[in-house]
Amino acid sequence: MPNLAANLRGSLRHSAIDARRVTMAAKNASCMRLRAMVMVGADPNKMAKDVFGIPTNSEQSGFALRQGNAFERAQSRNGAARLLKALQDAGILDPSDVRVLDLAQLPGLTSPNPILRRRARRRAAAETERALRSKIAGAADAPNVILQAHLTLPLGDDSELATVRPDALMARSTEAMYRVGEIKSFAALKHLTDEQDVGSAAAQSGVYGIALETALRRLGSQLAVPTEAALVFRKPGGFNAEPTLQRIDRDIETARRMLDQRPRSLREVAAILGAGQALDTQANVLRLPANFTGTCRSFCPMWQVCLNEARRQGAPAVLGRDVEEAIGALGTIERARELLAGAAPANDIEREIQRRLVAYQDELQEAVA
Repeated sequence: MPNLAANLRGSLRHSAIDARRVTMAAKNASCMRLRAMVMVGADPNKMAKDVFGIPTNSEQSGFALRQGNAFERAQSRNGAARLLKALQDAGILDPSDVRVLDLAQLPGLTSPNPILRRRARRRAAAETERALRSKIAGAADAPNVILQAHLTLPLGDDSELATVRPDALMARSTEAMYRVGEIKSFAALKHLTDEQDVGSAAAQSGVYGIALETALRRLGSQLAVPTEAALVFRKPGGFNAEPTLQRIDRDIETARRMLDQRPRSLREVAAILGAGQALDTQANVLRLPANFTGTCRSFCPMWQVCLNEARRQGAPAVLGRDVEEAIGALGTIERARELLAGAAPANDIEREIQRRLVAYQDELQEAVA
């Protein structure tokens, strides 16, 4: 329902829903506010800046983008020769697995003309589907590697479709289905590789896995998507790649849970906001329930808005994850203060939390005595 999406955006510009945006929503699946922004095609970075006046630095730096693009181009150059060798050396592909479908080379994908871009994207989606059908059928000439496959992913009953583009889908000729691959210019340092880099790539791969599974079901196939992704990082000192297999079953389930959360439709968002209302005002954005947690700071451009709101509400989440876990069942910080001051517990849960709060206070006083 594109018209409803446009109405809900109001004066906000449309922003294509990609894997990065879907991954952001999956990291806080219970946040209706963030999910609604993604579903209507609004950019949370622009929302924070244009609606709330909060400058953000959540987008990738120009340097990081240039480095990442250069590394990815190096892998796809000359028929993806460098990538194929790295995958074969890692045992992910066999020496005979050399068939590559590079959809990034389709003319028009980067055209400044939006009509030509749309045509090129439709063609890329059709070529992706053709390659998947070939693999489903077990065809001997199915590609071993598909670069920049175009997979659509519905986020709700009537929302705009997300279009996710895995850096690579790859499979041996003898394997039933492709695994997803993510190409990042992060340094590959074996067990010293940055855990946050690995986690970020795995989370995005989980979204790709769900999108691939959705495409297979739409094509009538019940084949399973491999739950190991190929994370392709950069060997230090150049543009050579070092792929490793990373389990993404939990990341796939995280993305799946996000898709099952409310709001399930744009009509539901419209019902919360009221007739004719859009997400281009602070009051309307704040009508959508948020779910602020301490981790929001690490990925969501709207975290400051939701933190300020949580502070006004006295939500335990503003005190950090450890404290939230200790007193979150109470609902507010004020109730924790009352119990610590000796208020009578209303139930067994409050009685146990009061016991822990008093014990912690006693330990703290002994420590500083």
